[in-house]
Amino acid sequence: MQAAHTPVAAPPPPPRFAARVGRLRYLNLLAATVVGALVVLLLLCLALRTYPGGVAIMGVWMAAGMVIWQQIAAAVVSVWRLHDVGRSGLWALIWLMPYGGVVAMLYLLFAPGNAVPNRFGPVPAQPGAFDKVAGAVVLASLLALAVAGWWLGPLALVVAFMDGLMALGR
Repeated sequence: MQAAHTPVAAPPPPPRFAARVGRLRYLNLLAATVVGALVVLLLLCLALRTYPGGVAIMGVWMAAGMVIWQQIAAAVVSVWRLHDVGRSGLWALIWLMPYGGVVAMLYLLFAPGNAVPNRFGPVPAQPGAFDKVAGAVVLASLLALAVAGWWLGPLALVVAFMDGLMALGR
């Protein structure tokens, strides 16, 4: 007599590094990595201010870890975006060149992705309402920072110059 065969559930597939993301989701994910790292670093600074002294060296190591985490997360998202435009993830190494990261990021923000499935996967889903609102907030924040830097940059130089003059007069 033969025993009844019960199907065994297959283990879940491993996470795929060969994913694709569109331009808007790329912008939002990059902003999320930066904001997440800044929030953790801010909390870390507040904790170090409360517990000075021996904790400071631990804070430096934790801050370095946060920066490394943010860079790894940004690299993964950039590889996904490179896959969307049909390029290998090795192109992300251009970020190691001087000014290469800026050029690569601008390219990834403005280059259209492949409209058909490619060797890295199917076409990414169209951005939803959340992605559109988050993208608008990110772009408005970047514009506000650029305008503030343009207006406040010369002012900061004048203040620093005046502070230097006053220090010489003391």
